[in-house]
Amino acid sequence: MSDEPIKLAEGMTAARQSGRIENHVCEFDVCGKRAPFGFAKPTTITLVCFEHREHGDSYLAGGEMISRPREANDYPDRVIDCQEAMEPGFQAIVDCMLEAGWSRGETLQSLKRLIAADNMTQKENARTETQLAIARAMMRAGRSF
Repeated sequence: MSDEPIKLAEGMTAARQSGRIENHVCEFDVCGKRAPFGFAKPTTITLVCFEHREHGDSYLAGGEMISRPREANDYPDRVIDCQEAMEPGFQAIVDCMLEAGWSRGETLQSLKRLIAADNMTQKENARTETQLAIARAMMRAGRSF
């Protein structure tokens, strides 16, 4: 630990009033709103407003937003395109887990379990929606369920 003050990046100035960071504006497109959320990249800090905060993580995954499908409907390589769009975020998650001290095996096993849990949740939700639809139909028909 050093007694030297923290040095700001070239071109940055400290602007604090009442303990709040001031004069930081959203860097997403030309938004310009106050930007309290900062996302550190290796050489820069990206600042985004509340409305655009979900886009901040995309900067950590290589600076690009998740690409959209080439077509709205199904097409031959759609799943491959989805995988390619997801890969930077996936790699960012794995890298963060490894940095935090988890092993690659633990990380991948946990991701598999999360996928399995999501699949089970989707099935349960579909089952519940079906049961609710049946109950509503029976109530409209004046029958008890």
